[in-house]
Amino acid sequence: MNPTQIMDKIYKLLDRVGFLADKAYQEHLKAEEAAGQPVAFNISKEAEEVIASFSQEDVSKVVERKKRLYGLG
Repeated sequence: MNPTQIMDKIYKLLDRVGFLADKAYQEHLKAEEAAGQPVAFNISKEAEEVIASFSQEDVSKVVERKKRLYGLG
């Protein structure tokens, strides 16, 4: 792979992460509006997998960390 192809791949991944982050945030705002109070921020399974692929970690480790951060487990 040449540097241009690598950068193109990185930009596509960053675009996807940005889309997923925005989607998750919009869902979070809807949940808060429906509940009428702040709620725990949850990300989708797809977003967890993307995050795990960036960090080279097992998805289950990402999920466990998220649960610890939010006191869910």
